[in-house]
Amino acid sequence: MLFSALGIAASPPEPRGLPRDRAELGDAFVEGWLSLRRDMDSLSHGGVHPRLLDAWLAASPRFLLRDIVRLSSEPQVVLAAAAQLAEGADDADRDLLAGLEQRHLGQPLAHLYWALRIDAGSTEAIERAGAGLADPRQAVQFEAARALAAAGNAKGRARLRKLAVSTTEQADDAARAIGAYGDNSDLGVLIRARKSRGDSYALRAAAGELMLRKHFPDHHAALLRFDPAGLRLITTGGQYDTWLDALGRAIKGGARTPKALIAGVEDQRRAAWPGDDPEIVRRRIAALIEFLAAVNARLKTSSPRPSWPGDYETARARLEGEAGIALEGPDAFAARVAAAIAVCAWTAERIGHQRLGPTTPGLRFITPGGARAADGNLATSFRFRDDPRLVFELDVPTRVDQLWLARTCADGGGARAGRIRVVGQHRSERWEREAALGETGYFERVDLGGKLARRVEISFLELRGDGVACLAELRLF
Repeated sequence: MLFSALGIAASPPEPRGLPRDRAELGDAFVEGWLSLRRDMDSLSHGGVHPRLLDAWLAASPRFLLRDIVRLSSEPQVVLAAAAQLAEGADDADRDLLAGLEQRHLGQPLAHLYWALRIDAGSTEAIERAGAGLADPRQAVQFEAARALAAAGNAKGRARLRKLAVSTTEQADDAARAIGAYGDNSDLGVLIRARKSRGDSYALRAAAGELMLRKHFPDHHAALLRFDPAGLRLITTGGQYDTWLDALGRAIKGGARTPKALIAGVEDQRRAAWPGDDPEIVRRRIAALIEFLAAVNARLKTSSPRPSWPGDYETARARLEGEAGIALEGPDAFAARVAAAIAVCAWTAERIGHQRLGPTTPGLRFITPGGARAADGNLATSFRFRDDPRLVFELDVPTRVDQLWLARTCADGGGARAGRIRVVGQHRSERWEREAALGETGYFERVDLGGKLARRVEISFLELRGDGVACLAELRLF
């Protein structure tokens, strides 16, 4: 796909010193996962090399990609994780991508999720795109062509070329799509469109983006992260139009190095921009120069390759911020994220997290706040102290063999229960199980004996310690 994969796909090395104890492995997993959750929304703009986002995600286990897609609120992070899931997608991934497209309908990035579904082999998405190209309405043709072009499909790009040189309402939008997903051969199309239908912000910006993608792909990636919602694709005459126009002029003028790119833009501060307020343009150019300088600094000081820890102790030290490990700054951020991904990848298979990661369907919580223990998010929890009971019902009567509980507080500390009582009920039949609980924050198993239940009540007994206690997640099998 044209808009993914700038990263360097290298997995974390095989770890040295990994513990064998399951409880310790589980605690390490929880620590790594929570660390990544705290940094998740900054993965696209943590002051590091623009390629690192894709490189981190290319090396991440698929369950972690799904977690990022579900939980992150940063559009570019979600998009990058979804792009990784589209490669080798299974039915569950295709369903997840379909949900993403539905949630983004009417938004500037919606076509990219359609493109990802095409890339993932969704029959519905592919057929809808084909029907869209054949539709007599040009607005429908454009939407389908843009999604296909984003997925790397030649038919989509060919239709965008026709629309870009037309006099229809879709001409400018088609030009912007060519700038985002075309290649160098499409530059001539934008030039012809400019000659046939006159100058426009969209044509200049599209040409600028096309040249930026070819000659400065890292700067283009940084620009996408600076425009997380994709406003440059729908806004006319705004800051992004000015920026892309200025970048295109600088590159056309011969800029081929980061330093020359800034110099080429700097020369345009006092240039004539017909139809624009000179003071507004100068302010935008000044902001662009500041942006480029920051990107150049990141390219010089940050590696595009993840700084994977070579052993378990180093990874834990990065996560915990032990003596000698920097806590702040881009380098510390990059090291911490790499450590979190590595720890999750190292430990997940050994503790069977792939099996435990998906939430249990069909649970309806009666206890207020109980649903936080079944949302697939270790950073949220059902918290209790004075009345430590959790009650839920199942959609249909079910024979339950095991209850898995992950008891961790995302902010650390908290009281802990020494025992658990589980009471199940279906109609007039009632059964009860008790079990001792350990100290791990990861999932512990409670055997339930395959009893039939429609309603389940969990009581936490023998609370020890100060503060509230937390149940981060539960699973029922």
